[in-house]
Amino acid sequence: MARFARPFAALVLLALSSPAFAQPGPVPQPPPPPVEPATALQEAARLFKLGSAQPAKFADAAKCFAAAFHTVEMSPDQLAAWAYCRVRLAHDRLAKSPADAAVASEVIAEVEEALRLAPDQGKLHALGATIVADAVRRGGRAPALAPAPPTGSAVETANFRVVHAGAVEVATALGRAAEEHRAAIHRRWTSKPPADWPVKCVVTLHATADGFARATRQPAAQRGFAATDLADGRVTARRLDLSLDGEVTTLTADVLPRELSHVVLADLFPTDPPPLWAALGMAVLATSDAEQARYRKTLARCADAGTLLPPGTLMQLKAAPAERTTEFHVESASLVYFFAKWRGEAEFVSFLSLARRYGPESAARQVYGVESLAHLDAVWKKAVSVR
Repeated sequence: MARFARPFAALVLLALSSPAFAQPGPVPQPPPPPVEPATALQEAARLFKLGSAQPAKFADAAKCFAAAFHTVEMSPDQLAAWAYCRVRLAHDRLAKSPADAAVASEVIAEVEEALRLAPDQGKLHALGATIVADAVRRGGRAPALAPAPPTGSAVETANFRVVHAGAVEVATALGRAAEEHRAAIHRRWTSKPPADWPVKCVVTLHATADGFARATRQPAAQRGFAATDLADGRVTARRLDLSLDGEVTTLTADVLPRELSHVVLADLFPTDPPPLWAALGMAVLATSDAEQARYRKTLARCADAGTLLPPGTLMQLKAAPAERTTEFHVESASLVYFFAKWRGEAEFVSFLSLARRYGPESAARQVYGVESLAHLDAVWKKAVSVR
């Protein structure tokens, strides 16, 4: 994962737009004296550095950065710091209103606008993409996220329409792979073969990474993005965007099944979607053995560093923590793998259903017989050989 090159920018990490400025009281107050832009930047830098220990300072820092933006030329580091403040505040706002689709849409717009301030900060963009994907799953929409599918040449299968730009052989292979992955993912979590979708999933192949990034507003390195529309408890539209810029084998074995998992899960759980940690882990389980091994190696490194989250904490989170996005992803994948191997996929689905109603500790006790989430933590760590 990319790291910031400069010390000031190295503090930057993730989540929601600035809270409202202080409202005037019932008795009119004289306006504060104007703040010199250079002074505002100095104050912003000071507040930003305090933010790691006092997160509320990020909102104050964002205000100071905004005050200076239109009158002073800001350095790339300062723009990156401001972008981080805004993304972090967006993250917090989404976590506070997890069921509000309007808030989710506003968060998407705020994150995307903030990321344009720091186009070269790969780590920040990866974190921002996590927030946007979460907001999309919560019903958020960005106006340019899902334009009408291209009308160019396409390869048709029973459940997919693979739109391509002349890459017929690749489109044909991906169409076959998509059908195989779809059947395997569905069967894994239901033990039944899937029926054909009444509305096909449109798979758009982008010849370049830049084209993929522009169409999806996701980092180019992600290479895949899934989106679904739901109405009245059913999926009304399915879409996958894939970038051909890179190894086709990786696209077929890892990117395609990972993203397709989210499409299938939307179909299986249209009214009660799995929590974010479970959805991420279930998607990773659809990837190749080599990709899953990469997750396990990263998990071991995080365990050695002492940065893993207790499972009980992770299961309660509505979004990936700003400072522990990597840990959240690899631990989610490990937990889902652990649960599936322990009692099977059907029991894991039952656990998710019970957890929605009674909480994860009660569900874990009923399904897996553990005494508490602390006990679950110990059993999981022993099973996956981490400290």
